[in-house]
Amino acid sequence: MATRWLLRLSDVNEKALRLTKVPQAALQLEAAWADELHVLVERSEMDQEVKVSRPDIRRSPDDPNRYAVRLRVRYVDPDFRITVAARGVFSLDPTQEEPQRLLQYNAPAILYGLIRGWVMLMTGGASVRRVELPAVNLAERIERG
Repeated sequence: MATRWLLRLSDVNEKALRLTKVPQAALQLEAAWADELHVLVERSEMDQEVKVSRPDIRRSPDDPNRYAVRLRVRYVDPDFRITVAARGVFSLDPTQEEPQRLLQYNAPAILYGLIRGWVMLMTGGASVRRVELPAVNLAERIERG
């Protein structure tokens, strides 16, 4: 029998939930959109599989602190074939240590989170079911090449 766990408000430590002002991150998303979004409902014998491209990062010719980052995701399971290519425009604080690392790892993670939401939105009305893309280790994907 599965155990249910429920957090009651009376169990919450108020100190743990106190809000604290935090500084903005050095990498900021300014805009994002889908270049490509295909959702095909199709029965197949395929197991669930997620493929993620390496991020394509391009510096703005007009502003050395602005970048366009593109990421493509393909998802297949027994009911769906989904392809999404997303692009985001990011600004980067030039005083930040290791700015390329932020672009290489954090920007794709931000885009993947947006893609997950878009896929849930697009498949939410599907006759089969809503698709929730699994969390993935983008750092491992990026380092693997």
